[in-house]
Amino acid sequence: MKQMTFYFLLLFICSSNIPFELPTATTIADERDKIIWSSNRKLIWNDFQGRRRDANSNKVAETSSNIKISYQYSKNRISNYTVEAAFSKQNSWTKTDKKAVLAHEQLHFDITELYARKIRKAFDILAARNDNSVQNYNKVYDENTRAWKKMQIDYDNQVYGNTESQEQWIREIEQELNKLENYKSR
Repeated sequence: MKQMTFYFLLLFICSSNIPFELPTATTIADERDKIIWSSNRKLIWNDFQGRRRDANSNKVAETSSNIKISYQYSKNRISNYTVEAAFSKQNSWTKTDKKAVLAHEQLHFDITELYARKIRKAFDILAARNDNSVQNYNKVYDENTRAWKKMQIDYDNQVYGNTESQEQWIREIEQELNKLENYKSR
């Protein structure tokens, strides 16, 4: 049995004949670096531990989040899967402590969870149809990550310097998350 894990656009393949993996220094560090989205856990400025990459940028903060998909398969058939919306502390940074900016960054993470939920829902539909084709799961992932990236860009483009638009986005994303409540992070 093989297990595939997708990190945003990075593909990592691991195969093993043993039922578990011993933790390595890298995997332990990776686990400490990430925050899995939870309605009970909002981001705080201390979560932004990375360094600013572009000193010439006008940005005052940046959220690094991704959608991580893991699944087990054999004979090109999916047997089990997990989908996580994850925030990277080491790749997220800030040079401000303004609450409005933190709310903006939180919504970037919320958008990541929204698309993780959409993927979970689509995967559940595939599973209910007994469609366990790796190709179909990958197609769902690819389509949703493209839409997720577009929404992140649209969000930034529409809200910079526009408080009313920010509030509207917060309401809309909250409504969308509520519609997909059954697919929230498990």
